[in-house]
Amino acid sequence: MTSMERVALCNRPAHWRAWLPATYYCTHSMGPVMMITGATPVQVNGLIVTHDFDDPVYEDGGIKVTDAMSVLMCTMNNGALVKILPCSGFRDHGNRFRICGNRGSLEITQGDKRLRVHKEPGIDFPRDTPKDVFYELRFPAEFPDAANFGHGGGDYFDSYFFRKAIEEGSEPMIDVYKAVAMTAVGIQGYRSALAKGAPMEIPDFRRKEVRDNYRDDEWNPDPARHKEGYPYPSVLGKIEISAENLAKFKERREKYEKEFL
Repeated sequence: MTSMERVALCNRPAHWRAWLPATYYCTHSMGPVMMITGATPVQVNGLIVTHDFDDPVYEDGGIKVTDAMSVLMCTMNNGALVKILPCSGFRDHGNRFRICGNRGSLEITQGDKRLRVHKEPGIDFPRDTPKDVFYELRFPAEFPDAANFGHGGGDYFDSYFFRKAIEEGSEPMIDVYKAVAMTAVGIQGYRSALAKGAPMEIPDFRRKEVRDNYRDDEWNPDPARHKEGYPYPSVLGKIEISAENLAKFKERREKYEKEFL
């Protein structure tokens, strides 16, 4: 990502992209796993690679005060384990999903838009079963416009099913409880990382007694709201943006606004 692309997405140090902890951008990873498997996270262990002060980004107007990346190990309600790597500062941004079981696996990886389904012939299936079958991914014929929307068409279906639920009075594909569960993974994962990877529960907010336990929990890493007992966006604590870096950022942002806004 170039410096101009960065300032297009983040217009000031107070913007959430400048301070969101490394575990928080997790719904893009956990959401698909929940929808594919039907399982729900109940516990998370979080670990973090700390802020890299030598990253070249910070010599080119970078203003992020967060850590480099995180790993979240999530225990699901069916006993499965899910490892997710939320959006990070590492290079080669992209999406990779692999779901493994004791009867096979499925995978879609960076640089190959096909879905690979793997089976073990002679063990779990007849010997003439193909070991790997590849599928070209296509949207259903009734959704011809989906490919023109962001996140690989995902933005289209978010809006489509939300509208459908309102118009029909039906249950949405992703209800508030699923949405909160996939979001809580990042929040509780950061609590875990600050506690050196200790396990943290993912609350089941369907239960009123659980909602009551968290009702007054306003724990927040936003630097603008910082007070005693609240975390900073990095496990290292408060990270300062140098005056030189801030000046470079402002220069690039002003250039961007003149050219594109």
